[in-house]
Amino acid sequence: MIKEENKDLAYWKANAEEDYIQVPISVLRYISELETVVKNCSIPDVRERLINYIDTRINYFSGGDEMKSMNESIRDEIFVKELEEMKKVINDNKF
Repeated sequence: MIKEENKDLAYWKANAEEDYIQVPISVLRYISELETVVKNCSIPDVRERLINYIDTRINYFSGGDEMKSMNESIRDEIFVKELEEMKKVINDNKF
């Protein structure tokens, strides 16, 4: 018997191929749909969406300075610096 930690994807595939006849078609379809979702999900896409959101927030907090009080301007500068730092972390770490 193979220990749990030594079972790789090939093992599980072979095991599934042996047992698939007993599995209801709805379960097999659900697994196929999940696989499609996983294949279509990518970390670079998530990173790009995060960067776009951060850029939007930076633009929001950077604009309209003539209507802001001194405290609001200082607060917004701090927000922008923190957002830029988050953006740098996301880009540098290549999640």
